[in-house]
Amino acid sequence: MKICTVNFDSEWLNIEKNLSKMEADILSILKTQKDVDTIVFPELNTSGYVTEDSLKSVAEKKNDQLILSIKKLSKKHDINLIGGFIEKDKGNFYNSAFVINKKGELVAFYRKSHMLTQSAEPEFYMPGNEIIIFELDGIKCGMFICFDIRYPRLFEAYKKQGVELMFGIYAWPKGRSKKEIFKFLVKARGHENQFFVTAVNHSGKDKNAIYESDHLSVNPLGEEIGESQGNYNFVEINKSLVKEIEEFLPLKDGWKENYEYNK
Repeated sequence: MKICTVNFDSEWLNIEKNLSKMEADILSILKTQKDVDTIVFPELNTSGYVTEDSLKSVAEKKNDQLILSIKKLSKKHDINLIGGFIEKDKGNFYNSAFVINKKGELVAFYRKSHMLTQSAEPEFYMPGNEIIIFELDGIKCGMFICFDIRYPRLFEAYKKQGVELMFGIYAWPKGRSKKEIFKFLVKARGHENQFFVTAVNHSGKDKNAIYESDHLSVNPLGEEIGESQGNYNFVEINKSLVKEIEEFLPLKDGWKENYEYNK
């Protein structure tokens, strides 16, 4: 599988413009890299990272027009698409991710499990409580969103289900040591679970923050892989490496659900 992650500068609360920008990126990527299978956009790229009441104006159900439009893009360009949207369901709102395959089918969607505690996010979004596992081009995949990266047990749960590749989408703001922390955590989650991790952040700025334009992919050893070209990062995933690393350094038999301690 060949992946391209996109540092995306979202238009605030403007789904139509963001869909147009997504298609422009798809065309630009495929013009020079025709063998790309999967394109990944950041957290809430279809709306911007909105943490105020105005999010209700762009929230959609998973079978509403927004997802239908992205399905058409996937099918039209024969490409897997991953990104973020504000989901509404039974009066609640979720910071969610979509995964749409080349046939234009919604193969998975994921609700962010852990809200950013130092922001207004917990006031407006409900947390999800499920991991999602899906297959793209023969690779077993999982999904996480931004602040989820700080919770290792989430990634361990994916590993126990045999996941080989994790997709992470972010709205990670600039700040003291933020870039270093972003890289450290992505590398750690990949290394400790012996799977690939690919992560992408917003670019530009909005009402809430200025973004670092980060993207990072690591192999099952936690080593950086991929090649950056402007706002794009291209990476090849060879899933056989996961099995090689697992056989070289077996870890799963040592997992414990609980640890005792001596008071």
